[in-house]
Amino acid sequence: MPRSYINMRNSDGLTAQELFTMEHKGLRKDAEDWMKRTAEFSRIISTVIATGVFAAAVNIPVGINDQTNKPNYLDKKSFLVFAISDAFAFISSAAATLTFLSILMSRTLFRPSMRMIYILDM
Repeated sequence: MPRSYINMRNSDGLTAQELFTMEHKGLRKDAEDWMKRTAEFSRIISTVIATGVFAAAVNIPVGINDQTNKPNYLDKKSFLVFAISDAFAFISSAAATLTFLSILMSRTLFRPSMRMIYILDM
């Protein structure tokens, strides 16, 4: 599409962008609802995962030595792997939960880009 056509109006007095926005209003609403629903379910799952990972970190596997008050497997490599992977899982789930919360809290704005039209003009 030549660039000169971008701001031209059709017989109804609408530009291409206005016509596109008007005709796709229903699709936009459906997509927004789908995105919010998906973000809500994903937030619930990531919260459950974060809760389970936190519980695993608080309840140390194999318990604590009563005499030294240190975990029984503190000197083992497997305990270090557990602690690092548990911390990584907790941070990842917390970040996912916050990301999904930000999606739910944000307003969805529709700003179509004319970039595609410029690319087609080449």
